[in-house]
Amino acid sequence: MKKYLILAFYALSCVASSAQTQFSAYFMKDLSISSQLNPSYSSTKGYLSIPVIGNIGYGMNVAGSSPLKLLKAISGTDLYNDNLYDGLSDETKLGLNLRMDIINLGISKGNSFWSVNASVRGQFNSTIPRSFIDYYRNTMIYDESYGSDYRTDIDIQNFNMKMNAYAEIGVGYSHKFNEKLSVGGRVKLLLGLMDLNMQIDRMALKMNLPSDPYDENAWVGNPEYGGYAETDAFIRAAYGKGTALGFDETGRLQGLEFGGFGIAGYGAGFDLGVSYSPIERLNLYASALDMGMIKWKESSVSMAETNASESVNITQDNFEQYIEDDIFSPDMFSMQKKKSEGYKTKLNTTLMIGGEYKLGAYKQFGVGAIYSGLFRNGNMNSVITVTGNIMDKKGNNGLSLSFSNMQKHGNSLGATIKLGGSFIYADYTLSGVAANTFNVMVGSYFILGKKKD
Repeated sequence: MKKYLILAFYALSCVASSAQTQFSAYFMKDLSISSQLNPSYSSTKGYLSIPVIGNIGYGMNVAGSSPLKLLKAISGTDLYNDNLYDGLSDETKLGLNLRMDIINLGISKGNSFWSVNASVRGQFNSTIPRSFIDYYRNTMIYDESYGSDYRTDIDIQNFNMKMNAYAEIGVGYSHKFNEKLSVGGRVKLLLGLMDLNMQIDRMALKMNLPSDPYDENAWVGNPEYGGYAETDAFIRAAYGKGTALGFDETGRLQGLEFGGFGIAGYGAGFDLGVSYSPIERLNLYASALDMGMIKWKESSVSMAETNASESVNITQDNFEQYIEDDIFSPDMFSMQKKKSEGYKTKLNTTLMIGGEYKLGAYKQFGVGAIYSGLFRNGNMNSVITVTGNIMDKKGNNGLSLSFSNMQKHGNSLGATIKLGGSFIYADYTLSGVAANTFNVMVGSYFILGKKKD
């Protein structure tokens, strides 16, 4: 399973991931992502994002260990280094979020604004205990000393990994009723591609093998040879191209079998937004994003589990399945097939409420504040953000800076730079338990039509 951690780390890092909320970009209404932050926004110009590479980005948060040290540890790089090893926490939480817009189109007509997007989105979350890293470090040291990595005992507890990916097709509409009020909404069809939930409460392995365990005679005369394996684990996977878990004729889990893409579930979501200007130069905004869920089809779901009360004795007959260099090889789990059933997963909802005051002869300066409620895994995290921005007279180029306080997590600094039909957004957490959090997003798009007055 280590290879799946590395694969997810690289795939989400290199393909496209983004923060759920671009705080410093929230008041810049002429970006190709503006209507995705607040559906009531009516861009002064239409746009068409460059297909596939139009809106892409990167986002990662690591609580506990530094991202570089964690990547080195997971990949087994330089674990001999005591400074690297000592810098790892007892428990590290890794989170990645993905978004890539395949198509993103906005069209302005009178007091109405239409937007259409087709996107790929996903999440990866894992809790990695230090005992997971301990095993690989001990394995490397043992292999260095004895030329074998088959003798290292294992006792890993409280490891989990969740992966989720889906496609989104959305249609948004906003209407400007007058100079003060605009409202908008977006409806989204969700196509579930993959959902994986793996929980290991405990995995213990203790072995005492002969120097040459493949020699049948080497086992003779020593009753202490052997050992035991004990696991308490659960895995559930929904996958569109067949089932993701493979079993033998006895129902024992053999491995993960991802191949090709298909639809494993369907769902719906929607966004809502409103903009209101009670007095000249003061604008108030509110938006609720990603409300909805995906229902995963029973025919695409496969499940397996094992119980810690059932330990397996390691003998001359079965020792080979316990000497894999990947400790999460399915053979080590002795996991049995479980009756599959459909289930639902909720989207990560975000609520944003903010206000901005415009300054300058052409209202080219703006200062504002945003309250954000981020609903993640059944919990709500609150973020308070202050922003400042400047735009040129025509609205073609601009810069916005933001400073955010994330409740119980720390402070972050963000910036958005807009140059014609391109922009880049980034933020980085400066302090607190989320100090290893950063996000980057870039966009390139063609401007359609002339700017509205």
